[in-house]
Amino acid sequence: MEGKGVWEIVDVSCSDNKRKKTRGADYSRSKRVPTLGARVPNISPVVMRSNQDHLVFLLVSKTSEKGALLVPNSVDVIGKIFTTALDHLGTPNTVRALSRVVGRHYGTCAALLYGLKPDGSLQLVESFGFSESIQKEFESISLFDALPISDSIREGKIVRISAAELSGQYPHLSGLRLPQEVFYMVPCTSSGVPLGGLVVAFFTLKGEELPPMVLEALQFAAFHVLSRRTDLVELV
Repeated sequence: MEGKGVWEIVDVSCSDNKRKKTRGADYSRSKRVPTLGARVPNISPVVMRSNQDHLVFLLVSKTSEKGALLVPNSVDVIGKIFTTALDHLGTPNTVRALSRVVGRHYGTCAALLYGLKPDGSLQLVESFGFSESIQKEFESISLFDALPISDSIREGKIVRISAAELSGQYPHLSGLRLPQEVFYMVPCTSSGVPLGGLVVAFFTLKGEELPPMVLEALQFAAFHVLSRRTDLVELV
């Protein structure tokens, strides 16, 4: 899976010819890959593979009854999120690259990626766009701290919170005076066991919400980064 390559989206739901392209593929490289959107009706499976014949993951596109995408350009964004994550595996720049991909489509953003350690602490693994003081202050936190990312990871729920809501629900954070307006807390789990979480913070978000499938793609990308770490909780 390592190394840059030419990636393509193969829609295996449209025709037998396209479906045949995935037969005989080596799935051993995609160990512990969760299926996105398994609980969502009207889904269309999409396979990503490289020109080096590395079949790495599956994703699904949420469609209407007529087959039209509910969220325009979502598949394009999702594809870019995955290819960016895969191209940067093993480097310290995955979060930076993902933030730029998301930022081009939905507005300039910053991000923090946390990994859960065996002692219950959440260690900052990668970051982009936040000040050095914020990174230092929140470099190591607890899974049980009264913080939005800790709460999101414990509850296993993606959470959207505005700057005003952040100050109201977490008054001890009001003194931070963060410049971002909207925050997404994206937990990452393996078989229901927490692995860590991703904070994505937008200075100005284009549109009211990030599409659910984009959030799931970020969740999946975070999983791949954290699953390669040997200092975090063991995968199950």
